[in-house]
Amino acid sequence: MSRFSDYYDDESPITYEMWEWNLMRALGSPRGQRALTDLRDALNALPEKRLIARALCTVGEGRRPDENLGHGLPAREFDELVEEQGAGVCAVGAFAWYRKVKAGLDEMAAFAALPTLDDYNHGVWETATVGAEAGLARTLAEHLAYMNDEEWRGCTPEERWQLCMDWIEKQTAPAAVTR
Repeated sequence: MSRFSDYYDDESPITYEMWEWNLMRALGSPRGQRALTDLRDALNALPEKRLIARALCTVGEGRRPDENLGHGLPAREFDELVEEQGAGVCAVGAFAWYRKVKAGLDEMAAFAALPTLDDYNHGVWETATVGAEAGLARTLAEHLAYMNDEEWRGCTPEERWQLCMDWIEKQTAPAAVTR
């Protein structure tokens, strides 16, 4: 399952080329470069150097859904997700978590303040909204979520963390900034 399964369609008002141009503009802007620096700092500040897929955040007590409430990822599937990857955050979740820590929340309270946003009932729109509310350009938040779940599909959480760090390094290299 993926947060991207129903995201793109042929009737979108924005073409892929327009979306890609917006992404390149966001990455090359001073705001985008600051966001990438913050994302790198966020990844380095995580208690464990790992990024999960298919959910924004699975860290903390009370994340396991109550089956009686009838919403969210079914408890069995949530348990499988955590068993498969361990508790953690995705790339957008790491950025949002770090912003909360920088604002004064302790690490565990910052994790608890993040929604789970599993791929069972949520899509990239909700994930990108969390990223945008934390300070990412929406296009950049969408791209991070896509790379996290799709481009790096099949990677371990530790490999996903390293791939994200490598990608940030390429985007912040002097040649990349002068696009």
